[in-house]
Amino acid sequence: MIYSSQLVSEFEIHITEARESACNCKQLQQKSVSSAAMFGHQQGRSPNVGVDSGILTAERLEVASHEVLICRDFVKAGALKGLTPADVVQDCDITFCCVSNSLAAKEMVFGNCGVLQGISDNKGYVEMTSIDPETSQDISEAILLRGGRYLEAPVSGSKKPAEEGTLIILAAGNRSLFNDCASCFEAIGRHAFYLGEVGNGCKMSLILSMLLGTTLAGLAEAMALCDRAELSQKDLLEILELGDLNSQLVSQKGQAIIEGTFATSMPLQHLQKDLCLAISIGDQLEQPLPVTAAANEVGTRCCRSLVAAAVAEDTVHHMHWAFVLWQGFTNGSMCFSTAASVRGAYECLPLPLAH
Repeated sequence: MIYSSQLVSEFEIHITEARESACNCKQLQQKSVSSAAMFGHQQGRSPNVGVDSGILTAERLEVASHEVLICRDFVKAGALKGLTPADVVQDCDITFCCVSNSLAAKEMVFGNCGVLQGISDNKGYVEMTSIDPETSQDISEAILLRGGRYLEAPVSGSKKPAEEGTLIILAAGNRSLFNDCASCFEAIGRHAFYLGEVGNGCKMSLILSMLLGTTLAGLAEAMALCDRAELSQKDLLEILELGDLNSQLVSQKGQAIIEGTFATSMPLQHLQKDLCLAISIGDQLEQPLPVTAAANEVGTRCCRSLVAAAVAEDTVHHMHWAFVLWQGFTNGSMCFSTAASVRGAYECLPLPLAH
């Protein structure tokens, strides 16, 4: 591997409710780590690329002949690590960030030693985190006030598309920055959409997540009811695959439910977070989203169960659990379902075997 003298940040952020204030970013507790994903364009040389949306994505960029700059494993191989996001922004013309949620994205920009302290005239900042439009607008205004350029660019896709370089980029904001990022978007995705003003990319990303969540909830209920009615889930899946309801998502998740292979490609808490944000947009626009609200209730209950059980991820193939599925929008009736179905559809973390 070839590494340049560019810096990549591993700015550690403590995101728990009981977070202690710190006057220096080095003092932040290391209970939760969110690293800025960075790359820089330097005049007269090929783009240097660093990504923290996953090692797999970074490897894809490397295959595409970009120089990878990322912390941890790559530092061991010779990459240099900056102490703060400001270090990276100062040394790069374009900075990418992909963290877990809106709070982490704000910390990266507005926190001590954050991005704003390194932004200057014409530097670009690309926010790839799935966040709400208001947070994106706040970040955009702050970047613009410092003379920088801003682009939101959340992605559609999870682990497998990242492996294959087939993510879909949903960009909005500065058009010239979008054009400057074309080669890097091509390295990690099969298509990059430019959707106009800041906020549009976030909205489109959340709408796609909304459709994903409701589809998975419907599939989970169908598989659970099929099992409870003593019908073959394999027969149901075969029928689905032969009809108008067939899709790659239904086929893959349905098969995972049947086989009990629940490899996590998108953490449940991230999908549930997006459902909440989509519902919030619906409320602002006075657009009812009852189906999404029901799917969100499923995710909320599941997340609470996961927290209560103090889960361990490495036991995923040995777990079977149960939780309450919300049934109906009007009568509030409840029923119990086999958790394997819901678990497989939502790809959530495992719970200990229920007795």
